[in-house]
Amino acid sequence: MTRNFYTLHVCKQLTQTVTMPINHYWTNLKYALKAIWKAHGEPCPYFAMLLADGDRMGELLDKAEKIEHHQSITKHLSAFAEGVPQTMPKHQAQCIYAGGDDVLGLVPLNQALKCAEALAEKFSASLKPVADGLGAENPPTLSVGLAICHINTPLGNIRALAKRAEKEAKGDKYPKKTQRNALGITLGCAAVRL
Repeated sequence: MTRNFYTLHVCKQLTQTVTMPINHYWTNLKYALKAIWKAHGEPCPYFAMLLADGDRMGELLDKAEKIEHHQSITKHLSAFAEGVPQTMPKHQAQCIYAGGDDVLGLVPLNQALKCAEALAEKFSASLKPVADGLGAENPPTLSVGLAICHINTPLGNIRALAKRAEKEAKGDKYPKKTQRNALGITLGCAAVRL
C-alpha cells in the first residue's frame, strides 16, 4: 500500500516538478548555444587524450647510490607532477592524473602538440639538475602519446589508443638511439611516431 501511494503520488509530483524546469533551461541553453555557434563556429567534435611517461628513469635510479640521491629524484619528480595541473590549462587541457613521471589528460586538438611539447620540456628541465648531479649519460626525457578521437568514442577505447600511442613514442621496435623522447599519435587504428 505504501509503495503504491509513493509511486502514484510522490513520483508523479517529483517528475513534474523536476522535468518542467529542466526543459525550460534546456530550451534556453539551446538558443544561447546556437547564437554562440553562429558567431564563432561550432566546436570541434574531436579531442586528444594525452598519456605521457618518463624515459630512462631506471638508468637514473641506478646512478642513485645514496638515500639523498633517491630523495632528490623524488623531489624533482614531485615538482614536475605538481606543476602539470598548472601547465595543462595553459593549453586549454585538463589534467586527469599526474604522479611521478606519468601524466594523463584531455587536450583540444588545436593545442595537443603544444601541450605535449610543453610537458616534455618541463619534465626534462625538472630532472636535469639531478641527472647532471648524478652524472647520467642520458638524462630523462618524456615520451608522449596522443589518441585523437571523436567525443562519442568510449573512454576505455580512447585510453587503449592513448596507451598504444605512448608505446609507439617509446619506440622499442626502433633502433636504440632513436628510442624514447618522442611523440606517438593514434587515430582510429593507425599509429604514427614523430
